[in-house]
Amino acid sequence: MSGFADQWSIAGGVEERFIPSSPRRLLPYLAALSSARIPHRVEDAPDGSRYIVVAEAWAEPARLELLGYEGANRGWPRARDGAAALASLGIGELACALGVAVALLHFHLRTGAVADADRLREVGALDSARVCAGEWWRAVTALWLHADLAHVLGNAAVVFAFGVALTQLLGAGPAWAVILLSGVLGNLTEALAAGPGRHAIGASTATFGALGALGVLQTARAWRQGAELRVVFSRTWLPLGAAAALLGWLGAGGGSDELGPSRGNVDVLGHAFGFGWGMVLGLLCMTLLRRPLPWYIQGLCGVLAAALVACSWQLAAR
Repeated sequence: MSGFADQWSIAGGVEERFIPSSPRRLLPYLAALSSARIPHRVEDAPDGSRYIVVAEAWAEPARLELLGYEGANRGWPRARDGAAALASLGIGELACALGVAVALLHFHLRTGAVADADRLREVGALDSARVCAGEWWRAVTALWLHADLAHVLGNAAVVFAFGVALTQLLGAGPAWAVILLSGVLGNLTEALAAGPGRHAIGASTATFGALGALGVLQTARAWRQGAELRVVFSRTWLPLGAAAALLGWLGAGGGSDELGPSRGNVDVLGHAFGFGWGMVLGLLCMTLLRRPLPWYIQGLCGVLAAALVACSWQLAAR
């Protein structure tokens, strides 16, 4: 039997031969059957081609498995050149992400490292005792403070990449509002959970929030497009999990530093809370995948996010 999976028919006999329509399909088919734990073997035909042999009892499950593989991978990989991929991003999306990354760098260059600016650390760093006493704005201002140039460069690069990806799903205003709120809520939750004596800085709580929101929204979009669960997992959570592991491993490039006696450690608790709040906010924004907000509502979201940052620093300056 030859041809595509939907052209195969199951006949009687002890074993069935599945002949791929192209030699390039052999290895992907073998991988699909192996992942489904369907017994099979490969044999050589007299003309030099190779085919897959399965027992008669497994012939129909094998056909259905390969049909599913064909459906999930139809039109993949997409033939897109670099220029087309860049054009699909949109100037506005790139400009917003670049603006936020540049703002982080500019703020750090103007103020210097937190270790060299005791007053800045005093008024803006996350201090769990003071947050619990009512200084909620520290959950916002701490996102803008960094230990050194490597710390802020890493966070700026990650914020740019995740910001562009999330903007493509939600629009610029909602995307940056989600990123900011996940960082703020993550910092507030950390301050409440850790108890007095917790000090931290850095934008990585927000970057992990973006990561959590991306995972939820990309999963929802792929599921609605009819992808199978394992395809959704492999295309969404595996790369995001690798990104999260890389951020945690890099430390300074991906994590907010703890201050005080444990200075220099990666703030794992803040990362976890930021990621969790990002997932929650992603769930709340799933309806935007089908019906994006009007441009003026998106603009209002961006203005409110910027106003929250400005108001927080005004309160800190007092």
